[in-house]
Amino acid sequence: MGSSIFGLLVLFITLFSCKNNTSIQQSKSEVLVKKNHQDKSIGLKPEVIDPLIEDSILEQSQDSIKDLNNTNTNSIYNFKENYLNTLLSSYLGCKKYLVNADTKGAYKSFQEINLIIKKIHRDSPNLITPNLLSNANLLALTTDLERQRGFFVTFSTEVIALLSKHYLSEGQYYIQYCPMAKEGQGASWISDSREVRNPYFGDKMLHCGSIQQTVKYQ
Repeated sequence: MGSSIFGLLVLFITLFSCKNNTSIQQSKSEVLVKKNHQDKSIGLKPEVIDPLIEDSILEQSQDSIKDLNNTNTNSIYNFKENYLNTLLSSYLGCKKYLVNADTKGAYKSFQEINLIIKKIHRDSPNLITPNLLSNANLLALTTDLERQRGFFVTFSTEVIALLSKHYLSEGQYYIQYCPMAKEGQGASWISDSREVRNPYFGDKMLHCGSIQQTVKYQ
């Protein structure tokens, strides 16, 4: 009699346990089915990465690549006119991307500096020459690396001329020159470092060039 009762008890516990496991599995299945249904209703597919997340991952990966423009001799610079500080800072960002042959980064930077130049032109029309304005517009529309570097030659000449009309209140910057740029005609650019990092050739001729002029606070 006792063994029969014990057997019934074991059977009852087993059935109860199986029922609970079945319920849990059913609940999990219902959740998965519901989630899949919701995903389909908003057009998602399994294992598909959001494009924004993918771009973010790609940018982080690109940021981890060695920066060829990096040096240990960067100088500070400061103009009395704050808009010139903004302009030069943005210019140096453009130069950095060209050194690294980063077309996408250069494109974004040229769009930024184009807006800066347009704002300066609106506030003080006489400061911005037609050539500088048109070159900034061209660069903002260009996505090809060689064309970006080509337009940057004239653009740099214009920015150098603009900055030369104003005095630094602190620090210094450098005008550097490469005789091989512009198909051997030579071209200049602005740098905040004594060390040459050539924006016209990048890693092909990274150190080709020399300091043409050091512009200092006096």
